[in-house]
Amino acid sequence: MPIFFRRPGFVCADHFLDVPLDHAEPSGPSGPSIQVYGREVVAPGKSCARSTPRSDRSARS
Repeated sequence: MPIFFRRPGFVCADHFLDVPLDHAEPSGPSGPSIQVYGREVVAPGKSCARSTPRSDRSARS
């Protein structure tokens, strides 16, 4: 679940995702993985990606 916070002029969402260490040979949830981090920055009044259903995201611009 993302962590949301506000700064003057924008809203941020920090995302942490667990991904397989080797995408060529994924060994399921018990295999080695790493956690990657990403920050989403949007204008106030816009929705962050995780708060909008996936099917609606491509329609926004």
